[in-house]
Amino acid sequence: MLSSSRSFVIRVFSLFIFAILSFAPAAAQFKSGFEATIVDPSGAAIAGAQVTVTNQDTQVQASAISDGQGYVHIRNLPLGIYRAEVKSAGFKAWLQSNIKLEGDQVRTLYPKLAIGEQVTSVTVTSESESVDTTRGNVGRTLEAKTVQDSPLIGENLYASIATLAPGVTGLGDASGNIGAAGSIGVTPFASENGFQINAAGQRQEMNEYQVDGVTVNSNSRDGVVNIDPEPDTVAEMKVTASSFQADKGVQSGALIETFTKSGTNTFHGSLSEMHFDNALAAEGEFGGVIPKTIRNDFGGTFGGPIFKDKTFFFGSLFWMRSILGGTRGAMMETQDFENYVTTNYPNSMATRFFQAAPPVRFGAPVYDPNGINSLTVGQCQQYSV
Repeated sequence: MLSSSRSFVIRVFSLFIFAILSFAPAAAQFKSGFEATIVDPSGAAIAGAQVTVTNQDTQVQASAISDGQGYVHIRNLPLGIYRAEVKSAGFKAWLQSNIKLEGDQVRTLYPKLAIGEQVTSVTVTSESESVDTTRGNVGRTLEAKTVQDSPLIGENLYASIATLAPGVTGLGDASGNIGAAGSIGVTPFASENGFQINAAGQRQEMNEYQVDGVTVNSNSRDGVVNIDPEPDTVAEMKVTASSFQADKGVQSGALIETFTKSGTNTFHGSLSEMHFDNALAAEGEFGGVIPKTIRNDFGGTFGGPIFKDKTFFFGSLFWMRSILGGTRGAMMETQDFENYVTTNYPNSMATRFFQAAPPVRFGAPVYDPNGINSLTVGQCQQYSV
């Protein structure tokens, strides 16, 4: 009993330490925020006004005081839905709810305080379309609903929906190392993937990939990404065809930013599976029998509060299991040609090649597309956390 109690205490203590350590540096990865100029009904700036923004899912707050020109900015916030409140002595409080803050976005607010007591407030109930006045970008933000509703090629975001943004061309197909060994086509499990995504007239090698504000481009090859987030873990993906920010000027092609989900004050999660097999496959350009093909991507996500209104967690676990029958076509000398050479030119270099490295034939006629044979069947199991 004593040993069991000690084990329980150690686990609780470890969870507490992990929560503190994981929470402390988390703010550094967030680049979104708000800015505003507080004015009175005449348009004059109000200094010393207190601005408080609250994440409506987590109730985490951030606040700041306007300067002598009435300007205030609050940075390092995660994406989400916010409530903004502005208070100043001698003026009615100003309140606006359901403000959508996107990843890596500085949202501009326009509070105009009415003269009166603080016990009364002015609530803004409608919201106009968001106009980003802090930067000039050409691109699009793809929300979680777009990710969920769009058909995903191989369950891969980059290959499927990145080209929905304006100013971006290309088919999104994978190039180079397309998928993990033994897997089928495009997957989120590959260690390195490059995609046919072009922007600003640049090659795909000039693309920049970021996850939660951190660059995930390969160090060995340009335009290749090392992390492909699972669709169920993504809250938002932003694709920018041209960016004029100094901190985004590493590459000159498309900037593809992915922002993952986070925990909230309520427990939430998901389970999913993607299945593919021979019955769902179409014949290739050469026709013939489809090689044995089975693929299952499955897993789930789970998040919630550790300390309500303060500390949260979110995690995911996914597997891929696949069996792939591969087909390959190759040109080689016919048996008749080999016999002719070895019989009539026994001392030639060609005869020596045939003797040292005889062709491996599978019985299919040369140049007969329908005779292509299945060469290998492999099995692969990979994990993503």
